[in-house]
Amino acid sequence: MAADECHEVVRRAGIRQGAVTFFAHLDGAIFVFVYSSLLLPDIADDDRRQEVSFLVESLAFVAFLLVSGAWMGWRFYRFYRRRTDWLGDGEEPTVERVDRVLRLPFDLAAQGLVPWLVASVAFAGLGLALGEPFAEGVRTSTTIVLGGLVSCALAFLLTERMLRPVFALALGGASPERSRTLGVRPRLLLSWALGSGIPLVGLAVLPLKAEGEGVGPAVVGLALGALVVGLLATVLAARSVGDPLDEV
Repeated sequence: MAADECHEVVRRAGIRQGAVTFFAHLDGAIFVFVYSSLLLPDIADDDRRQEVSFLVESLAFVAFLLVSGAWMGWRFYRFYRRRTDWLGDGEEPTVERVDRVLRLPFDLAAQGLVPWLVASVAFAGLGLALGEPFAEGVRTSTTIVLGGLVSCALAFLLTERMLRPVFALALGGASPERSRTLGVRPRLLLSWALGSGIPLVGLAVLPLKAEGEGVGPAVVGLALGALVVGLLATVLAARSVGDPLDEV
């Protein structure tokens, strides 16, 4: 394949990968915010404090979303270019270079978790500063981390799918010496975690927020989210198993 064609394949795959990663994290962030701020009942009965907290946290959420989104876009773009530029430059496909390309989905997903961890600390601290109970801060931090894990796992599965043409270029028709992708069993476990495991943990932390009163909307919202995410993860896992890498 000519150098220009290789560059075009890499460019298009990068755009698709960036788009699915963006929406995976954006959808996860919006769901976590709506779930935490609107669906879960507050422990305190002070309506004025709840209104002020919601306003401040909403502004903080938008600001953090813009800053973290810009950082992730810049970081991911540079990271992707460093790993794939050699494909269109006619450079030798060494084992290290190929290995770095095949590790892209996992490495990008791991980097995507960083803003979520920062948010878990920042928003829990913000809630405490606004006078929210400590238990609510723990619930907020836990919810954000769980949402980040779901978003990063989905981004991983989607990125693997979007970068298959790039993997094919890097391998040049050959099979890798060792697999750098998830096998059948880990994919099934990941699908279970997204559809059942993590949502069940979310249900387990509900008592940190309220003792059985007003949790109906939160349970319904979490169940619906689990159904959608679990279905998407299962479909992606099934397609990945059904379309092995050596058939690209």
